[in-house]
Amino acid sequence: MGCTICSSEKYFEVGTKNRCRIVQCASCGFYYLDPLPTVEKVDEIYGEYWANHKNIGNAKRKIGRFKRKIWRLTKLTSGREFLDIGCNIGFAVEAARRLGCSATGIDLSSEAIAIATDLFPANRFFNVSSQDFVSTGKSFDIIVCSEVIEHLTEVHSFMHSIGCLLKQGGFLYLTTPDAGHFRVPNDFLSWDAVIPPEHTGFFTKKIIKQLFAEHGLRVVYFQPMLKPNIRVVARRVSTACN
Repeated sequence: MGCTICSSEKYFEVGTKNRCRIVQCASCGFYYLDPLPTVEKVDEIYGEYWANHKNIGNAKRKIGRFKRKIWRLTKLTSGREFLDIGCNIGFAVEAARRLGCSATGIDLSSEAIAIATDLFPANRFFNVSSQDFVSTGKSFDIIVCSEVIEHLTEVHSFMHSIGCLLKQGGFLYLTTPDAGHFRVPNDFLSWDAVIPPEHTGFFTKKIIKQLFAEHGLRVVYFQPMLKPNIRVVARRVSTACN
């Protein structure tokens, strides 16, 4: 298979971890699993995701943390239609509601959506992919996507769906591990963010910026981070979802 990002078939061998082969694209520098997990494996991982129940005990702290992040986003736009893609058990969605947003969350884990619906019934939650959610015709002023993109096997279709779900001029806040950070160890496989098969791809700021531009999003800023994590705010600047 070719690179998930640029489709180049030239790569450097990185090594094997958790019985998964990891390579680096010789063209764009993207690290990815080769081969990618099967649909069946993805369903197995996220049908009953290990973090779902663990996170319940952290509800107050996580809602407070998301409120601070989302509050800054609400200052960028007068719109209050909010979507969390990969919402897990709903902390960011609830935080957005408390800030006056009309809040929706989607996730591939049916278990996570059931928990979220029970914990935060004032919000809307759907067990659906972003690609399938596009068919509803809904659009949003603010989209949050926290620690999701590194799990995906279809990055470009995912980014296209964000372009469709985000209103013209709307804002995306996305986080993911930063493979280009100075604190990533020289032995890439020893980095604690390399968790195959859950994590299938490893991004840098340069790759994120190029990927966003390809799908009609312009980076507003990258938040400076001491830890190897990308936190980026981008705005939709394309005129249409094709």
